[in-house]
Amino acid sequence: MTDQNTPAPSRVGMRPGLRALLIGSLALNLLVVGVIGGGMIAGRGMPLPFGGPDMNIGPFAAALDGRDRDIIRDELRRRVDTQRLRRGDRAEAMNEFLAALRADPFDPAPIEQIFLDQRTQATAALTAGQEVLLDRITEMTPQGRADFAEKLGRQFGGRDHR
Repeated sequence: MTDQNTPAPSRVGMRPGLRALLIGSLALNLLVVGVIGGGMIAGRGMPLPFGGPDMNIGPFAAALDGRDRDIIRDELRRRVDTQRLRRGDRAEAMNEFLAALRADPFDPAPIEQIFLDQRTQATAALTAGQEVLLDRITEMTPQGRADFAEKLGRQFGGRDHR
C-alpha cells in the first residue's frame, strides 16, 4: 500500500537553456577542432589566435614570404604541443560528451573536464604558434622585419599602424 501524500519522485533534468548552451558550445568547439585539423591535413599549419586566420590565408601569412611560412609550418608540425587529435581520440571525446549529456541524473563535471581539455589543447596550440612566429620574426633582418611590417600594414587597409 502506498502513501498517497508522498510525492512521486521528480525527474531531475537539464534546463532547456543550459542544454542549448552546452550543445552550442560543443558545436563551436568541434568547428574549431575541425578547422585546425583540416588546415593541418591540408598542410596549412596551425591557425593564429582567437579563430583568426591560419598561416596560409591570414594577414600574417600573406605578409610573410613563402620560405618563412614553410619554416613556421614545419616547426609547428614538429612540436608535440601542436599535434592534432587522432580521429579515434576525437570520437572518444565525443562519446564521452554524449554519455555525460544523456546521463540521468545529469552531472556537469565530465563535460566541464572535456571543455577544460579542449581549452588546454587550444592554449598550447596558440602558444606554440605565437612562439614560432616570434622566433621567425626575431631571425629576420631589419629589412626583412620592415618588409613584413609594410606587407602586414597593407593587410589592414594600407593605414600606417604605428
